[in-house]
Amino acid sequence: MKKTLQIILFCIFCICNINANTYTIKRLGIENGLSSNYVVGITQDIQGRMWFATESGLNCFDGNHFKVYKKYSSDLCGNELNAIYSDDKDYRIWIGSQRDGLSIFDCLQQTFRTVRAGENDQSITTNDITDIKGSKKGHGIWITTYHRGINYYDKKKDKFIQIYDNKVPALGGKKCFTGCDDGKGNIYLGHDGQGMSIISTKDWKLRNFIHSNNDDSSIPSNVIHSICVDSYNNVWVGTDNGLALFNPKTGKFTSFRHDPKNPCSILSGQIRDIKEMKNGELWICINMGGVSIIDLKNSFLVSPKELKFKNIIAQNNVNGLSSPNARTIFQDRFGNIWIGNYRAGIDIISYEQPSFRTLPYIIKADADAISRQVWGLSSIGNDVYVSAEEEIHKFANGKRKETINLAPYSFISNSHLNVIYRDKKNNLWLGGYMNGVMLFNPKTNKVERIKGSNGLNVNCFFEDGEDILIGADEGIYKYNNGNFVCWQEIQNQLPDRMVHGILRDKEGKLWIGTFGQGISIFNKNNKMSLNLVKSNGFPSNAVNHMILDSNKKVWVATREGLVKFDNTSLPKKYKVFKEEDGLENSQVRAICEDRRHNIWVSTNSGISLFDMNSKILLSYNNHDGIPIGEFMSKSVSMTNDGLIYFGSQNGVCYFNPDYVTRKMKVAPASITGFATFTSNKESKNEEKEIAFLSGKVELPNNQNTFKISFSVLDITQSDQAEFSYMLEGLENIWYNAQNEKQITFRNIPPGKYKFLIRSRLKNQDWDSNVASLDIIIAPPLLLTWYFKVLYCIIATIIIILILKSYKKKVYLEGSLKMEKKKISDQQELNNERLRFYTNITHELRTPLTLILGPLEDLLCDKSLSLKQINKIGIIRDSSHRLLNLINDIMEFRKTETQNRKLSVEKDDISTVINEVGIRFKELNSNPKVSYIIDIKSENNNIYFDKEMIVTILNNLLSNASKYTPKGEIRISLNSINENNIDYTVISVSDTGYGITENDLPHIFNRYYQGTGKYQIAGSGIGLALVKGLVELHQAILDVESQEGKGTTFTLKLITDNTYPEAIHKNSVEVQPNDFELSEEETQEVQNAQKTLVLIVEDNSDIREYIRTSLCDDYEILTASNGKEGWDIAKNKIPNIIISDIMMPVMDGIELCKLVKEDICTSHIPVILLTAKDSLQDKEMGYDSGADSYITKPFSAKLLTSRIVNILEARKKIARLIKSTQAQSEQEEAYKSLNKLDNVFIDKITKIIEDNLDMEKMDIGFIADKMCMSHSTLYRKIKGLTDMSANELIRKIKMQNGEKLLLKGEQSISEISYMIGFSSVAYFRQCFKDEYGMSPSEYVKSKSSKKDQE
Repeated sequence: MKKTLQIILFCIFCICNINANTYTIKRLGIENGLSSNYVVGITQDIQGRMWFATESGLNCFDGNHFKVYKKYSSDLCGNELNAIYSDDKDYRIWIGSQRDGLSIFDCLQQTFRTVRAGENDQSITTNDITDIKGSKKGHGIWITTYHRGINYYDKKKDKFIQIYDNKVPALGGKKCFTGCDDGKGNIYLGHDGQGMSIISTKDWKLRNFIHSNNDDSSIPSNVIHSICVDSYNNVWVGTDNGLALFNPKTGKFTSFRHDPKNPCSILSGQIRDIKEMKNGELWICINMGGVSIIDLKNSFLVSPKELKFKNIIAQNNVNGLSSPNARTIFQDRFGNIWIGNYRAGIDIISYEQPSFRTLPYIIKADADAISRQVWGLSSIGNDVYVSAEEEIHKFANGKRKETINLAPYSFISNSHLNVIYRDKKNNLWLGGYMNGVMLFNPKTNKVERIKGSNGLNVNCFFEDGEDILIGADEGIYKYNNGNFVCWQEIQNQLPDRMVHGILRDKEGKLWIGTFGQGISIFNKNNKMSLNLVKSNGFPSNAVNHMILDSNKKVWVATREGLVKFDNTSLPKKYKVFKEEDGLENSQVRAICEDRRHNIWVSTNSGISLFDMNSKILLSYNNHDGIPIGEFMSKSVSMTNDGLIYFGSQNGVCYFNPDYVTRKMKVAPASITGFATFTSNKESKNEEKEIAFLSGKVELPNNQNTFKISFSVLDITQSDQAEFSYMLEGLENIWYNAQNEKQITFRNIPPGKYKFLIRSRLKNQDWDSNVASLDIIIAPPLLLTWYFKVLYCIIATIIIILILKSYKKKVYLEGSLKMEKKKISDQQELNNERLRFYTNITHELRTPLTLILGPLEDLLCDKSLSLKQINKIGIIRDSSHRLLNLINDIMEFRKTETQNRKLSVEKDDISTVINEVGIRFKELNSNPKVSYIIDIKSENNNIYFDKEMIVTILNNLLSNASKYTPKGEIRISLNSINENNIDYTVISVSDTGYGITENDLPHIFNRYYQGTGKYQIAGSGIGLALVKGLVELHQAILDVESQEGKGTTFTLKLITDNTYPEAIHKNSVEVQPNDFELSEEETQEVQNAQKTLVLIVEDNSDIREYIRTSLCDDYEILTASNGKEGWDIAKNKIPNIIISDIMMPVMDGIELCKLVKEDICTSHIPVILLTAKDSLQDKEMGYDSGADSYITKPFSAKLLTSRIVNILEARKKIARLIKSTQAQSEQEEAYKSLNKLDNVFIDKITKIIEDNLDMEKMDIGFIADKMCMSHSTLYRKIKGLTDMSANELIRKIKMQNGEKLLLKGEQSISEISYMIGFSSVAYFRQCFKDEYGMSPSEYVKSKSSKKDQE
């Protein structure tokens, strides 16, 4: 009987606490930022923020963070608090302290106001506040004090009314814990040891109720901590000895005390707070007990003794309170219930259950409860079977119901189950870690060990008809009717034996997933048809789980994503889902299909859903209630009620898919904080909070970096909410907050902005409600409106001044344009003059050639008399002076147009000075003038342009000689050092007329003519040319002069200047040396066979002059332009071509290119004649292929010597080619030929060598092969090799014969026939002529040389 009674009581206890156990409780404490775990009061402000009074400060919670207010960091009256109340109408929080009075926090202004006793007659009676409540009608606030009664704050009058012995004498001496009114003119006070008092506000009379041991209807205790008047006007009194219901009409109390025998009775302990909730339940906080709950709607239908309490007690899990010391309770506007614990912080009971929950499957570790790691998992009906080490636990309705011990059946101890699999008969197959296979019958609770499986590490099962297939690290096995065998037929084909997944698709193919070699697919004949691995595109070689869904699609969990096979008949086509597609993590552990055919997968970081309708992936993580940590492979099951269970390292996570995916209304986003930074450092200590509840924030321009905090104030949704924001006026774009709940804006420019924030629940749409805050950043002082007015005034003045100055500017610009045009016209005139001079000088050079050339020839004529020679010499000297003048003009033009390039070489400059000085000294015809050459410097080797220096000295000495009728002209060389720079100084001084002071600044201006009385007519370009050349030479030219005493020109050259940007003569191609022919050589040329020379010149006089000069020694061909010359060259193949450059129809450069690019004429040397003598012109000529370059005017001797030199050089090359002894020199000779000539020689050589055995090979045969005329081929060969065609044929045959002899593989007679000699004797004779000995002697000599070596 006793046992039966215990069972009944236990059932009643379970029924009474069933709802309590369904609560899932969150916790907040000092680890979350709460200032103290001793919580004594809770309220919520108008914005939705939660406020907590503790024994160590005031706390404001915005859903994410706590902001703590303390006495020394704010204007809070004290840290030890007792009570808190929110007056939503006035945006105020009332805070009562234990000893320091009352603080009132203004939410709009973010400021505290302190009220203390004794400040005035209308202040509070004492500073020890024990309770604060609003009046029933909302007109005032009740402030209860411990020692001096209660105070009423009248909101309209903004004053305190003291209610103590001055109004109610009987209240004197009574200590109060709590006070409130009933809305009917009665004030209820709970005392410490004096029971409960009721004061009537009509006559201020007091009624006191105390406990009587003899009266069961009296108050159960004289210590009253809480009084609550519910919505039914019931007065509930919380005492130290239970709960009492007071009847105001009878003055009787109905007591509710804890009954140990009745689990549905109220919990034992001191009742500290009573609150009515929105659903009509009364929640009672009990110190040393927990929380008891009454349903007020049903409480009137039963007697007090039959009233049942639901109780929530302290438990070490998510379904129990943190502490039995529940001190205060509060329900927020969303429906969440907040419980303040004394010593254990805050417990929160959400108005709805979390989407994801965890089975109460825990173990003790270091005195803390932690969830167990779960490997195997399966279900039968709504019962869930969870594996552990050597045991299985059965859960029903979220509670553990039974434990099955597997230790007696285990092969090894302390082994866990990797997998639990349910077959069609609802038997459970247990796969152990290194422990083989066991079979569990849930109906009989019997366990059977499968023989032959001991030691296997089992990973998966699959029911295949009557067979059970088992996948293990050791391979694949089959079980049927007690027979457990290895399936060798399949195993022998597997690339990897570690089997982690098995299934059979709709076509009957067998799919086997392995740990290291992907998926192997076998056809109906058990032959492997496909292996999907990483090397052929499969995402991973490691398979964790595989399923076949209701639509016959295969889903595979791998370590690199989720793989979906839509059509199993085409297994090579599949879709892979990874993190970028929405997976929470690419390491997929287990797969399950829900009743709506959606696919759920567990990963290493959470759970993901593949929605079959939208074809998108949605993910959930620890913020949604999922355990932190990795999930386990293949650990998943779905019960008949549709709940899905996933095993993880931190227990079993289960959920209702329909509940998770339901559409929910998100709490609107709220702005919870606004702070600027008092310095450039964005740290917590530098933040300055700004009041923002008015909806507008105004900031000075130096506080344009600020932080805005936001949240949803519903604690149930705070972890699941996502946010996007916009700052209108800066960028009208919504930005995702990326899991952040505060945004910092930096250096925002002055202006008006609107901050917008909106929210949504994860995987749902954005809420239409948008929170906003206007932000105004004031401009700096200089941009304020009054400064802008000042700017307008200043701008107006500036515009007037600009208009005045513009008129003046237009006038000045007109004058400037006229002056510029005048200068421009003058410059153009000078340029035209220069161009005219330059063109004239080019034209003058041609007739000068006809003058100087014959003059040179006449001077060499020994038949002339001395008198005739002197006259001719005078003519020649005059011609040379004219030529020098022309050269000066051209040099000046080059300098002006920057075509003159500096070309330096390192040499002794004193030699040049000596030569120039001596020449002027010898040519001096004035006996009154002496030339002195004074060279003082010893080290005179410097880099200089010899041509420039000579031109400069010629002009300076020429001027000196013109303006010095008597005295001396001195040219000196010296070295000096100025400012640590070494200079080589050349001076030209005279004792002549000197230069006037007026003329001295202008002497270097071109065309300037002096105004002195001794001025001599000249061109006016000499000194201008000198100045230009000096500047080009990077030198310094100074002049000093005194009229009547003489002039000194000083040229300073930097001694160490290497002129890196100039042309260095040693890098420029050197033309063949010119030399005068000796009489013997001239005679030899005259006696030699005449050479064919082609002269191409458009000027008939020069053409005739050159022809008559060369006709005695050479056969001459002439042409008047390049095109005519090219036609002659192709037909006649001359030995050399002499051509002018500037000609009509075709110039000399083009002719030279044509000659050098044609294989028939490429060997012909070309000499170019021109009046252009710049380095650039010469380079252009040499680039076209010219062999030499002669500048007009020239002498016949120079031209003749140049022709002889070039022809001799060609003959030397031909001799080297013809030679048989000096092979290295012969190779050098070939290299000296141009590319086309080498191609010609190689082609002829190949023709001869390809036809070596041909006896009668002649020039006709080769000409046909070369597609050339006989004469052209003959002249080409003769010009290159100085041999006839037959001589060349014989020479090449002899060379090949010599090679064959040295090889020693054939006899002499065989070799002679091989190279086209029908007579061995003739071959011997030709060989001896070529090599100086017979073939046999030649072979012997070569052999003896080898022996000596």
